[in-house]
Amino acid sequence: MKPPFPKLLRDSGVLPVLAACVIGLAAGASALLLGHGINALGSWRMELCQQYAPILVLPVIGLLGGLLSGLMVWIAPDTSGSGIPQVRAVLNRMNLPLDFRIAIVKLIGGTIALGSGLFMGREGPTVQVGAAIAGQFSRWFPTSIEQRRHLIAAGAAAGLAAAFSAPIAGVVFVVEELLKEFKAGAVALAIVACFSASLVEHVFGHPHKIVLVGEMNQGMTSSLDLLFVILLALTSGFFGALFNRGILLFLRMFKRVNVAKPFKVGFAGLITGLVVACLPLSLHDYAHTRALIDAGSLSENLVVVVFGAFSFLTLLAYGSGAPGGLFAPALSIGSALGYIAGTLESHFVSVAPLHMFALVGMGAFFAAVSRAPLTSIIIVFEMASDFAIVPPLMIACVIASAFGEHCYKGGLYDLLMVWNGLHLHRPGTSEESAGALASDFMDTKIEVLQSGTSLKDAKEMLDRLKRDGLPVVNKGKLVGVYIGSDRPADLEEDSAVTVDSIMVTPPLAISSQDTAEEILFLFARYQFSWLPVTDESDKLIGLVWQKDLIKSVFAEQESDEK
Repeated sequence: MKPPFPKLLRDSGVLPVLAACVIGLAAGASALLLGHGINALGSWRMELCQQYAPILVLPVIGLLGGLLSGLMVWIAPDTSGSGIPQVRAVLNRMNLPLDFRIAIVKLIGGTIALGSGLFMGREGPTVQVGAAIAGQFSRWFPTSIEQRRHLIAAGAAAGLAAAFSAPIAGVVFVVEELLKEFKAGAVALAIVACFSASLVEHVFGHPHKIVLVGEMNQGMTSSLDLLFVILLALTSGFFGALFNRGILLFLRMFKRVNVAKPFKVGFAGLITGLVVACLPLSLHDYAHTRALIDAGSLSENLVVVVFGAFSFLTLLAYGSGAPGGLFAPALSIGSALGYIAGTLESHFVSVAPLHMFALVGMGAFFAAVSRAPLTSIIIVFEMASDFAIVPPLMIACVIASAFGEHCYKGGLYDLLMVWNGLHLHRPGTSEESAGALASDFMDTKIEVLQSGTSLKDAKEMLDRLKRDGLPVVNKGKLVGVYIGSDRPADLEEDSAVTVDSIMVTPPLAISSQDTAEEILFLFARYQFSWLPVTDESDKLIGLVWQKDLIKSVFAEQESDEK
């Protein structure tokens, strides 16, 4: 069956751009839906607090909301947490689900969790929802394997862009954190998706901008400002590393508790409600509190309380496995830290640029947590729209990221991937084997099945070659993998049934430039005996056999020992 798209669109490269545009619009609409749902539940929670005692309302709603959102995670475990490690795993060719089911469950679970009071951000859900929408759309559009990967990255970027009204930050986030490489095709699709998502936000929603109060010039005005910016950066680096340790600690603590996920998240919601109920009334509305912190206009005597309480509540919520992100909490915690630094400077000078420190603290703390300084700089700049903060922001983010890495190795999302068993690096692999590429040991003399081959002919070919499966190609391009054990016995004699109806698609494939270390991980994770190798146009150029790769690796290691 031919794809229902004109050949001109498929061959011209216009189709992926159109797909990115549609994905961006869908991601923007999903972000709007999530935001409206969270605001509606949050407003209802605040109305109940005015009618009844907050010490009763907040814990009960937190408990019920936690149970319901935890139930959603129990239904779809891959929606736990921010979802960003899962998206990165898919982009690294791991076979995790990214489809409409993940998008719907994440959307509902995130709305309930954040609306009921759990202190997490909505950008994690929007990133995973955007990537899941892209994953589903890429199955409908006749794209190549590499284009599908780029569309998923673009969907994730669009989710971030919609959450913060920061399209440039969404594009940078793809390169710096998700793909960790610069590919022109991926960047182009991410730009289209991000600006499409932002367009939806600007037309139908309310762009998320930081509204500053009082001072308009947020730049440095003295050498003392620079000194305190550097001190703020170092402090952010230390607390960022501590925050990463805390996330892993709370994840381990909740993992040791042998109860179902809904009860873990429900417990986190209950404790969150109790803690917030004990705080001043002005801090019960999270959205309002975050706006005050980000704008640097929170009362000085509450900043330290907010920093400590919200840090704990973020660790508690994420550790429980609730569906929510860490971007917004990290930015708010960093803003509070920056406001503290600005307040300290005010003891030495008559007027300290408190707003500047609040904004710089946002970027510095997130850079220390994520080890993504460029994304941190861009996202704060886009939200504040003030060129004066760029120099101190750049200085602080670079120093905080470097000092955070010195204090504790690994960015938060790298650590979370390892925690979830999604790391690509296999312990104990030699540097020499890691440097070897697929092109060094791939087999270019390969047997293939042509698209349209009948099951009967495919069975005869497998029996003759004594193989468990074969790649399926169409005009030289890899379109699927046929596994002999998957064939229905009652259809083998039906010549009208072809391999196309039961082949695995889209197939997992590697490039000739993938390292032995990465390929060994894929073999270990999926228990494959061989993997197809394709070029950038999806043309099949060879196979890598597990036995050949292992023989090559062990030969190198034995040579090293001698």
